[in-house]
Amino acid sequence: MKYYEVRHDFDLPKRGNLDYYEIRDFNYALIKKPKEVRELPEYVRLFVREKDLPLNDFPNNHLGWYVVSDRLFSHLERLIKMNIKTFHAPIQVTESARRVRGYSIIQVLKEIDCINWQESDPSVNTGFLHRFTVLTLDSSAIRDQDLFMAKGFRGTAICSQRFVDCVTAHAGTGLYFHEVRTT
Repeated sequence: MKYYEVRHDFDLPKRGNLDYYEIRDFNYALIKKPKEVRELPEYVRLFVREKDLPLNDFPNNHLGWYVVSDRLFSHLERLIKMNIKTFHAPIQVTESARRVRGYSIIQVLKEIDCINWQESDPSVNTGFLHRFTVLTLDSSAIRDQDLFMAKGFRGTAICSQRFVDCVTAHAGTGLYFHEVRTT
């Protein structure tokens, strides 16, 4: 099976994406780690400008969170529900404070030790690995998972071909999939 990095599609026009956020003292990076966050504080807010509506199914945001439309999530849920936690996405229109409903934040909880270090080429390694020039995964360690974090590859989820096919079949917007090598 093929696997991909799940990325925001930065080639899309600015329209359809979140503009800024209010998180106060909440450590936003916790949502990008595979350790469960119990709840989002009530003061956390994501904002979109009126002119940027409607939002994409997977709107880009400065926090790097996986915010997904309920429309797309309803199709993906059967594939990923065992590996995630969801939070209501507290999105507001900047100009009016009107709530934008129909979005969730996904926290990927499944972490798999699956990086083939001999075949991978890290481009940044400061003891806290962020990026690879070449990322290669050991497919035997993945065991048919559809969404997970690769241990040692912080902040970016990996998905299966089934996940990509589901997004494509339901015309999901705002996502980009970068294929990774497998052994």
